[in-house]
Amino acid sequence: MISRLFAGNSQDSERRLLWVAVLLMMVTGSSAWASDRVDVRGEVDKSGHNYRWAVTNRDDSPIVAVEFDHYRGDTCVPPGDWEQEFTNKHSIDSEAGLCRGSTTKANGIRKGESEVFQLRINARGAPVGEGVVRISFADGSQVSVVSVMPVKPSSIVERYGTLVGMGGLVGVFVLFRFLKSVISRNKREGIDSD
Repeated sequence: MISRLFAGNSQDSERRLLWVAVLLMMVTGSSAWASDRVDVRGEVDKSGHNYRWAVTNRDDSPIVAVEFDHYRGDTCVPPGDWEQEFTNKHSIDSEAGLCRGSTTKANGIRKGESEVFQLRINARGAPVGEGVVRISFADGSQVSVVSVMPVKPSSIVERYGTLVGMGGLVGVFVLFRFLKSVISRNKREGIDSD
């Protein structure tokens, strides 16, 4: 049953994994996620601008790449001599950027070892949520793990839509009451003038 849940293309599989993780997060309150092959412990500091992920390999094949999407990131720091790929620096809210660290098999994270990956968010900040960390192994396989992540900031409509909608309803109610009083007054004045 679980294998059928995550069957399909990788994007659908990541979405399903994210939903399962969010449900687990609601139940457990945990920010550490693991699979049988890797353990990822994510954290964000009190400022909400500095993220760290400790990635521990539990598999015989070394980890050779770790990547995740970001919003409003300005610095991506992979461990040691790992190569960095950092796209959409200071990303606009509608497009995610990519923070990726990669290395050769010889320099990969071996079984039982851990490395730290870091991301700094620009001064505008971004909401903290859950996102997918994609991990590649030297044998060519990949694993997706959910962890704490800077997520897409909500749009103005999402933030203020309810407030504007309620204000609009109050406005319509006030306008209706005003028109009703004007019509009522005009009727009284019309009756009195005859």
